[in-house]
Amino acid sequence: MIKKLDKNYWQEFKEIRLEALQKSPDSFLTSFEEESQSPDNIWIEKLENSTHFGYFFNEKIIAFCQLTFEKAKKISHIATLSSMFVKDERRGKGIGLELVNYVKNYAKNNGVKHLYLGCNSQNFTAIKLYKKCGFKVYGTRPDYTKIDNKFYDDLIMMCEL
Repeated sequence: MIKKLDKNYWQEFKEIRLEALQKSPDSFLTSFEEESQSPDNIWIEKLENSTHFGYFFNEKIIAFCQLTFEKAKKISHIATLSSMFVKDERRGKGIGLELVNYVKNYAKNNGVKHLYLGCNSQNFTAIKLYKKCGFKVYGTRPDYTKIDNKFYDDLIMMCEL
């Protein structure tokens, strides 16, 4: 089951988000070291002030992602999918596909025409998933992230809804 996360899920969200940052540090723009220092109220605010979705299995969040809507009227038809993560033991079971397609439908039902995302160019599994969901690469941001003195390019992807 997929649900929009509200502040009541902050502890579970914090737990899986920190796990994601530890296990996939090259897939996120912040680090475990940065976010693990955040006080509880920041985690609550994060869920109050943004749109996050959780994929639940046995009443536990096993995957999540964020959807950010543009607020300016001229670009209000655009949104960004980010912070996608599926627990290791649940990968390869279609959960990521289901979650991305759910978010695409949610965005479309909320007036979004173009859904964007950025993806580390070395994350071949994620790129394959996003392409399967209808996203196309339309640009690259060279050396976009730096982790332990290593640079990674970022692929800019878009899906027309």
